[in-house]
Amino acid sequence: VPAMDHIDSTLTNYTQPGNTLEPPISAALHLAKKTLNRYYKMTDLSATYHIAMVMHPSHKMQYFAQAGWPKIWMKNAHDIVQEEF
Repeated sequence: VPAMDHIDSTLTNYTQPGNTLEPPISAALHLAKKTLNRYYKMTDLSATYHIAMVMHPSHKMQYFAQAGWPKIWMKNAHDIVQEEF
């Protein structure tokens, strides 16, 4: 997921209005961002994703805080792990 965050950030930078890219490249980047967002939204629905991120030794709950997740989302991720284990 940190890789997805990096890709999303890069695509966001390149899809800002006023970019100097050729129109076909710009259109491809917009489509890539739209596709990435579709898959990223699926992680919100996945208990496995939440458990993996909370249990990951180098991420744990700090990833969610650094990513700017609302506290209620962080609580939900924590609760999912508590219910499972």
